[in-house]
Amino acid sequence: VLECDRATRQALQPVLGLPTPLCELPWLITLRRDRYESLLGDVLEPFGLHVTAREESIDAGIFAHTLRLALVAQGLTLVEHVFEADEATRAVPFVQRLLANLQAVTLDDAALQQALQGLAAALLAGRYIPDAIFIIGHPVAAMTPWAGLPTLVASHSTQRVASPVRGLTGARLEQLWEIASASIPDSSTPHPRWAAFTSQQRVPARIGSAMHHALYGTEETPGLLSAMDLTRYLRTLTRRRPGSWEQALPPQWASLSDAELRTAVQDLAVEADWLGPHLRQRLLRDGKYRVWNGQLQDERGRPLTLPVLVRLLKGLANTFGHFFLKFQNTHPQNAVLLADTHAPDPHLTWRNLGRVAAGLTWAARAEGLSSIIKTGPIDLAREAIGHILAENPDGCPKLETWQIDLRSGRWQPAMTFQVGHPLAGSEVVDADTPDAHTGLEERRRDRRPPRALFSHHYWATPEAPAPAP
Repeated sequence: VLECDRATRQALQPVLGLPTPLCELPWLITLRRDRYESLLGDVLEPFGLHVTAREESIDAGIFAHTLRLALVAQGLTLVEHVFEADEATRAVPFVQRLLANLQAVTLDDAALQQALQGLAAALLAGRYIPDAIFIIGHPVAAMTPWAGLPTLVASHSTQRVASPVRGLTGARLEQLWEIASASIPDSSTPHPRWAAFTSQQRVPARIGSAMHHALYGTEETPGLLSAMDLTRYLRTLTRRRPGSWEQALPPQWASLSDAELRTAVQDLAVEADWLGPHLRQRLLRDGKYRVWNGQLQDERGRPLTLPVLVRLLKGLANTFGHFFLKFQNTHPQNAVLLADTHAPDPHLTWRNLGRVAAGLTWAARAEGLSSIIKTGPIDLAREAIGHILAENPDGCPKLETWQIDLRSGRWQPAMTFQVGHPLAGSEVVDADTPDAHTGLEERRRDRRPPRALFSHHYWATPEAPAPAP
């Protein structure tokens, strides 16, 4: 997120066809990633397995909607202009100039200089794309500020497991959907559809099984784990990170069996920049590994070797799989959000989905509920989940009316939303099973990194001061 200076506002105004008086108001410009980065992607993509849930567009929608609500909460309003593809291309030189101007006035801040240079390089390489302009001002009719929103945004109410004791009715979930939908501005983009199920119905359990089968496979179909081997890892690595390290590979390495290849590269040390940022953070977080001379080492100073890394990645994937089968047991209410794949602009469709996700999240928190949105199920098993919804094993009336669109693939699963009451430390999770444990222990098992403030996921730079006369 960048605040536009006056020169950038004046340069972009004719490109976007906006009224000239709007140049006198504050503008924010957001840049979105061309491809979203996540721990799941860092685990799967080195083996040529792609993450395709369009999180980069969803994330842009989450920010846009949260900004809108934050301004309304302060008695302000905004005009939002989402860049069309050609506008985004034409805007890049002006954003580059803005970044250069910011670098010129922040010479005393080395960290900011480095961040600006990195962003400029990423923008030029197409890894960042101009997404939207937000023009901020006072509404014509005064609105009553609401001081409660910042508390909702800052609260960390996302839990993997909700209270197993306190239920939640479908009518309550319907109310959350109505609140979220009402908070979204009118748009020509198709509004997402959704279907909800209780934890006792068949669909949530079958979604969990579909994710599990996608990872582990079935008797008829191999799973993703079977593709996570050294050969596939090296094929991806030699394409993405060619270098002197390749001299350690034996001739004709691609024709060796996995066992033979494991022996041949058993001493090949892993370089830190081979890993995606989320995976690297995960390995370094607990102090079991460190970076030394550009390579990863364990606590005893031994290099992390490539065969060990592949084993670690398969272990992480196994961890995901262990939790997938519990999909239906974690929250009393479970919804699947669907997107229209025939919409003319996929980015806008999934961006609007992000708006809905934000609206549902803040509405749930306002009601004192704990919710979680997930795209991982879609990354792993979109087609299988679509088939489950088309089969409609619970006889959901909504799904009955969408049969043609579901079976043709026009409307596809895009995200899940699960909600319930917060889990208390004294409550028992998975009661009457060998894995029974308390809510406190469940918190300890949740190995996700500590949650930063919402604003820390984005980066805003104030307008540069005018030069001294």
